[in-house]
Amino acid sequence: MLRPEKTPGTEIDISHVARPSQPLGVLTFPLSQYPLSAEPRGGLGQRIGFFLLALYTSGEGVHWVDGEGYEVKPGSLIFVRPRQVHRVATANGISGECIALHPDFVPPQDDVGRHWISAVPTRQSLCPARQQDFLCLTRAVLRYSWNAGAYEDRRRAAQQRIMSLLLELSLPPGIREATTRESVPEKLRAGWVLRGFEALIKKHLSDRLSIQEYARKIGCAERTLTRVTLVVHGCTAKQYLDERTATEFKRLLLQTTMTVTDISYRLGFGDGSHGVRFFHRMESCTPEEYRRRNRQHRVVDVQ
Repeated sequence: MLRPEKTPGTEIDISHVARPSQPLGVLTFPLSQYPLSAEPRGGLGQRIGFFLLALYTSGEGVHWVDGEGYEVKPGSLIFVRPRQVHRVATANGISGECIALHPDFVPPQDDVGRHWISAVPTRQSLCPARQQDFLCLTRAVLRYSWNAGAYEDRRRAAQQRIMSLLLELSLPPGIREATTRESVPEKLRAGWVLRGFEALIKKHLSDRLSIQEYARKIGCAERTLTRVTLVVHGCTAKQYLDERTATEFKRLLLQTTMTVTDISYRLGFGDGSHGVRFFHRMESCTPEEYRRRNRQHRVVDVQ
């Protein structure tokens, strides 16, 4: 059962939505059934304790999430995460469909999984075909909830459908646009590879891992990783990794008082000379020259 959180002056009750005796941790219901009576002081919205996907199918208005207004119209999909404060659009003629997910319905995520879940935008526009896919999913969830059959099998089937939707929603535009001839599973795989690469770079940038090691951690072939980065970023995986390293090198030069040797060690080069050679190859100048040219930037010590 979904148990939305309560905040002072707010209580979200969706108990009026019909639900089976064995809830799967997911509910679907018309947007018109979303409770609007419990608005907190100031009208900022309601803090929820579940994931919410709201597809607007008619009307225009503004859906507020954490104090930011998102204009919605037919085809707009809003994604709200647990603990966010939101308010659905209430203009005349507004209608749509909602999917609410208990936090436990989303399988535990590793570093890669957490990264792509966070990459799902708060608002995006769905083409008519994708809108129909979403509406078909809401009907499928109802069947999973009410049909006979083993509980775990029905829950697993619902999870697979919804997690595939979330993963596809997290795909970068480059994947969606440049792989139009590929099947949905291939697109999802490409998105997973890219999100995994970005998440692992954040975690292991100072470890100087090879592209082969990154591919192994992601669970793909090295050539697959390079193909995906070429499609999205227009460069090989090695070039993209070097650019990310150079960007961090420049940030530390401008925003800290660390020495070049210390920065080199921090980024995993092992010695200052190796770091200097890498920086010169990427920026066509030494780290000291780069720092002098940009000394007007504010310096903040990093402990």
